[in-house]
Formats: sequence, C-alpha cells, structure tokens
Amino acid sequence: MKKKQMIVFTLIITILLTLLPIYVQAAQDNSSIKANVEKYASDGSLRVNLSNITLDSSHQYEFGISTNQATQPEDFYTINTYTNNTCSIELTVSTYNIKEVVGATDKIYLFIKDKSNSDEMVVDALPVDITLPLLEGLNIYFENDSQSYEDWDLHVDYLYGMTTGYYQLQKITDTNIINAYNQAMAEGKDISTIENLLTTTIPQSNWENLSNYSALGYGRKLSALKDVDDGLYYVWVQLTGKNKKTIYAYTLLEKGESVADKIAPTVKEISVQDPKSGSYKEGQKVEIRVRFSEDIVGETVPTLSIQFGTSPERKLTDGKIVNPEYITNGYITYTYTIQKDDVGQLMATNLEGGSIKDTSGNVAILSCPAITGSTIIADQNATNNDDNNNDNNGGNNNQGENNNNNNENNNQGNNNNNGNDPTTAPGTIPQTGETLTIIIATTILIIVGGLAVIKYRRYKDIK
Repeated sequence: MKKKQMIVFTLIITILLTLLPIYVQAAQDNSSIKANVEKYASDGSLRVNLSNITLDSSHQYEFGISTNQATQPEDFYTINTYTNNTCSIELTVSTYNIKEVVGATDKIYLFIKDKSNSDEMVVDALPVDITLPLLEGLNIYFENDSQSYEDWDLHVDYLYGMTTGYYQLQKITDTNIINAYNQAMAEGKDISTIENLLTTTIPQSNWENLSNYSALGYGRKLSALKDVDDGLYYVWVQLTGKNKKTIYAYTLLEKGESVADKIAPTVKEISVQDPKSGSYKEGQKVEIRVRFSEDIVGETVPTLSIQFGTSPERKLTDGKIVNPEYITNGYITYTYTIQKDDVGQLMATNLEGGSIKDTSGNVAILSCPAITGSTIIADQNATNNDDNNNDNNGGNNNQGENNNNNNENNNQGNNNNNGNDPTTAPGTIPQTGETLTIIIATTILIIVGGLAVIKYRRYKDIK
C-alpha cells in the first residue's frame, strides 16, 4: 500500500473510532424519569407508571426488574401500555420471577429494552421505591356474625409467600382523626380521604401472632375485642418470611358507638331546583334548596334572605327539612313566588337563625354561598312562566346534574391541556442530553474531517 493511501486509511479509521462511542445511543438519564407506584390487585400486584420517558410508540418494548443495580435481569416481559413519553408496567406477582423480586425488597431496579432496535437498553437500572402507604399495603378486612365481638374475624390476604403474620390493636385518641373519620363516614367517603392525618409510626412491640389458616391468607378470631374499650382503633398487621421483606399495614376499626360525633353540620350548597334557567314574571314559583353536610333536625329553620338584582330583599321562613333515605346530606327546601316589583337576577344574601342541629346535637354552622343550579331572572315582561313548576322538578334536577358534569368534564379537559405542550410536534423528541451528544459528535466530525482534508493535501504528493 502506498504511503499516501496508508495515511488516508489511518485517518478514516481514527475518525470512526472517535465517533463510534458518541453515536451509540446511551440509555436515558434516569434522573429525568418519574415513577409512580400503585396497587392494582389484592395479591400485591403493582402498577408502575412512568412519565418524562422517551419512547417510540411504533416500537415494541420489554421490561425486567432486579434487586441489584449492577445485575440485569434474565427475564423480560412485554410492555403493553405506553406512549412516546409515558409508560405503564404491571408487576404481576403470579409471575414467579416478578414475585421473587417484589417480595424481597422495597427498592427494585427497572430495565427497559427496545425490541424493535436490536434489544437496545433504553432504561438501565432505574431505581423504583415500591413501598405502599400503610393504609394500602395489605388487603385487611373483617367478618362478624354477632355484635358480641366473639365472632369477629380478622382476615389478611396471602402475599408473596409470606409465612409469618402478626397483628395488634392501637387505640386512636387524637380528636382530629376521630372527627375527620366521623365526617368521612357521614359523607359516605372512604377512609383514604383522611390518610394524611393518620400515623406513619410503626409499633415496635406488643405484636400478637396471626394464624396462617388457609392458602388464601391469614386470620384470627378477635375475641379480644369484647374486652377493649369502645372507640376507634388502628388494626396493625405485619407480614414477613424467609428471604422476604417485612410489610407493615393497617386499617381502621370502630367498636361501639362511643366515638363521639363532634362535627357540626355545615352548609354545602344553596341551589335553585325549579324552574329551569330563564326569565320569569310575577307569579312564578321558585324552589330553593339549602343542602347541609349531613342529616339535620330542628324545630325551626333558618331565615333565608334572597334578592332579585337591586329589588327589595325577601326573607323566607317557610323552609321544610328533608333527610333523604339513601343520602346522608339533609337539606331545607324554600319556596318563593316572584312578585311584581322583583327585577333582576336571583341571589342569596343571608342565612341566619333557626335551631338546626345534626342527630348528635351539634349546632349547625350557617353560611350563605352563592346560588348554584338554575339561573333565575325576574323580568315582568317575560312570557314564559313555568305553570308546571312542581311537575318539572325531577327534570330540572337532572339538568343541574348534567351542568355539573359538563363543568367537571370541561375542567378535566383544561387540566389535561395544561399538562401538554401545544408546541410539541408529532414523533419522538430526543432528550436534551441526547441532542447535545449529536451536536458534539457532529462538531467533532467536521473538525476531524477538516484535519483529514488538510493532511491529505499535505501528503497527497507523497509516493
């Protein structure tokens, strides 16, 4: 080979060796990927939701998990749900290898490879904390056949091959928690709505054995309940096993009726139930509902003051208390007939007086929020009075519910739009680090190429 050819060949090889490590796409920067973990089955199966990840929705991907950052898993599983920048991975513990990893540690390492691109590793050892909140960690429930508490059974679903279980009762004395619990129960809400008030401190002693009574889980006759005071309790459960992590969780249990209700009912809403939105003249009946946070009682109702525009204020005292059978929100219904000198839009101006309480005797806290539901305008030139006012009550209620649903849908749409960048073009956009890599590699290519040309010109006459 001539010397000139040798020099050119050497320069080309040098360029390729310089650029090869740069152009090989590295796994994504883990620090930019966000992971959220949730339980989606009572057997402990989890769902890991990833965001700020760069994928190609036209490719196929697989995932694997490991207990060790430096050890790639041997088994990978198909990912079924993903977009260009999000991904949902189901850790189904009925799969042996997944169960072994999830059951061994609260910190796993996630690997994702691109099956459409020669198994390129696009996520390499992403650390994911799979610890669940104490209120969600285990599926704990009760069965009882009598009010004597002799036959109350505590059940905990079987999990990860755990072989040992413990439990204990811990009485709650914090009145803030007790009141919040009562409020949630009165409103038909789940106890997860008060999770931010509950303890995160795990008991260090006084654990009692749970029996492994079947292949389905653990349990114990809580006959001890007959000997404990009435009140609200944490029911703690601890599960562990050989080569397994220790899982702690709890649920709440109320014994007896002694958990005092200290929550006063409050006004949740003042709304027009009938007629539908529109302009009406003298003689039209208007039904107004004041809804409370719980069932209410009282010998006298509050005085509701209303006003149409700048017309004289009207005071309504003829309200009727209603406690629906299947709803825990009592309300008071007022009826007003539009008068000749009423002009303008209806509004509520005050709510005061009366003797409204809840069934535990807590005096209601009154307020006067803005009117919702139908928009009523008093206009003496209007021609569309609703003569079937009372008959249309159900239809108007449905209309109000539909309006609320539409507002909720609009809000959800706005929230979704706020989460998206309207300037983003279709396709996969490289992350910032990858973009810089391409720019640097291209710059080096130009520089090295330029040097190669200079060297070639200098040595082109060498024989």
